[in-house]
Amino acid sequence: MTIYSYISQSGNFIFELNNDKLYKLHLPKTSKHVNIPNVNKCKVFEKDVLKINIEALELFLDGEFNLINLEKVMDTWEMIFSPFNQKVYHKVIEIAPGSTLTYRKVAELAGNLNAYRAVGNAMRRNRFPLLIPCHRVIGSDYKLRGYSGADGTLTKSKLIEWEKHTIISSSKFCF
Repeated sequence: MTIYSYISQSGNFIFELNNDKLYKLHLPKTSKHVNIPNVNKCKVFEKDVLKINIEALELFLDGEFNLINLEKVMDTWEMIFSPFNQKVYHKVIEIAPGSTLTYRKVAELAGNLNAYRAVGNAMRRNRFPLLIPCHRVIGSDYKLRGYSGADGTLTKSKLIEWEKHTIISSSKFCF
């Protein structure tokens, strides 16, 4: 496992690579890693993976959701998901920015109406937050439930509200 730090205007992100693939993206304030080399210190064969993911991350943070080529990005990820979780993640990616779906609705769209707790587990285990926008999934009572990002549901709420406003006027999200 190789770990690199990427400092953007929005915060300090941590990229974990394994077998020349992105294994996990840590949001600012969520990583316990210290003294991490910057991405510009990466090995030659890691540059493309990091470049593709940093570009996608910056597009997201700039509110340019439609410009992200998620297929290209996902090709750089180490994807070790169950078939059900893969369906869940693809359904979550389809949720429009600023919109939300309930865990139950995502379960239904993924083919198993009663698997809403499994959807919650998939969201909790999401290794690619923002790019797989788990912050757009909420409880059946339309309340925000857990979020593993920095500051928990406060950040989840801020992300959803920011996305709604970004559709109207552009602004950068900061953690």
